[in-house]
Amino acid sequence: QTAARAMGGEFGPPVVVCNEAHRFLVAEQLREAKIAGARILLEPAGRNSAPAIAAAALLVAEQSPEAVLWIMA
Repeated sequence: QTAARAMGGEFGPPVVVCNEAHRFLVAEQLREAKIAGARILLEPAGRNSAPAIAAAALLVAEQSPEAVLWIMA
């Protein structure tokens, strides 16, 4: 439901940050929601939100340096 809020022409595909234990669950939920092009970024260790957001920002900036991020829990 969270990823579906950011679907539409003005949004790029979502980047979901999660740990190794949740990656298959996240992938399955994105597939069931028919959210194409999503990227899953795995955290090697949970370090709260700031490092996860920074890693996602760096990943997005590689392809879209001018992108604006919308961070949702």
